[in-house]
Amino acid sequence: MSTAERIPATGARKTRAVGRERRHAKCPDRSPLSTTRGPQRNHRVTVFVPVRQTPQVDPDVIRSRLQATLAAVRASKKGSPWPPETTRLNQLIFPQMANWLPESERDQLRFEFEAELKRLNLAA
Repeated sequence: MSTAERIPATGARKTRAVGRERRHAKCPDRSPLSTTRGPQRNHRVTVFVPVRQTPQVDPDVIRSRLQATLAAVRASKKGSPWPPETTRLNQLIFPQMANWLPESERDQLRFEFEAELKRLNLAA
């Protein structure tokens, strides 16, 4: 028998783990007698989750971007100044970006943007 030998007293098979030990020599985190593949799953894993910080946003930058978007819609005489995908994206992004501004200014810009979209028959 090449892979197993008989134990004379009991007649049971005695397997050789030489090949297994050689195979596991490349994986130091596995036991030589392990039957599972890959690293052992019972090790403790410490996960470090970074603390989320609110990004610092300059209201002047937001204000200028919203004003530029609003100016593009106002300048349009008929239809959208953008392709349909960009129009829909701006309809979603504009109110969200306005959240970074003071409440009264936010509401005014949203109202003006919606009024221009209605004028162009683009309101969702």
